Amino acid sequence: MVNMATPIAKKIILMISAAGSFLAPFMVSALIVAVPTIGVEFSMDAVAMSWLAAVFFLAASMFLIPFGRLADIFGVKKIFSIGIVIYFVSASLAALAPSAPVLIAARFLTGVGAAMIFGTSFALLSLSLSESERGEALGINNASNLTGFALGFFLGGLLTNYPSWRFIFVLTLPISALVMALIRLRLPCECAFSKGQKFDVIGSAMIAALLFLVILGLCEVDNSRIFSALCDQLAPDSAGLA
Repeated sequence: MVNMATPIAKKIILMISAAGSFLAPFMVSALIVAVPTIGVEFSMDAVAMSWLAAVFFLAASMFLIPFGRLADIFGVKKIFSIGIVIYFVSASLAALAPSAPVLIAARFLTGVGAAMIFGTSFALLSLSLSESERGEALGINNASNLTGFALGFFLGGLLTNYPSWRFIFVLTLPISALVMALIRLRLPCECAFSKGQKFDVIGSAMIAALLFLVILGLCEVDNSRIFSALCDQLAPDSAGLA
């Protein structure tokens, strides 16, 4: 795959990478707008609603490094493809979610897919494009990411107020399906620089566990007695400085 793609193939690879980078930010920002409506429908409290967003970032941060390493061993295209499939499955599950726990689980699954895509999309472009073409391609990829985030607020509000918040996820299904078809039909090559090497399961599990505990702690810090005691301790000092 390394810099051997035809001009048409390069455009398709850029389209695949840009579409993959668009999906996750779009769902994140659209869901931010929809959270109050979802909370009312499922009778969720503030903590449960906060997990709709937090669980995505939790999963994405936990698995980003392990999946990047797996892409080196088993192939960039393979891990990216699985990530898109997970996007499709998780979006379908979220659109049909009958309860808050199912929706939160679907968002966690989306984060797993995002880790696969974010960990491989730049590599996919770098391996397929020449050095002089990479700057423009990476810029387009980043622009797609930011466009998805910005567009999510507008379409998220529109879809939530008129059909239903579930259509936020339905809207991503044809994009995911198109990307899966393009990968299967127009991206036949594979690249695995570390093929045959051993995957560090213990190290990856430790990284994932550490990130899980850090993010969980940050999410729960407002409810902790330690945080409250620290605030009470600092309040008099702040008043004295004032």
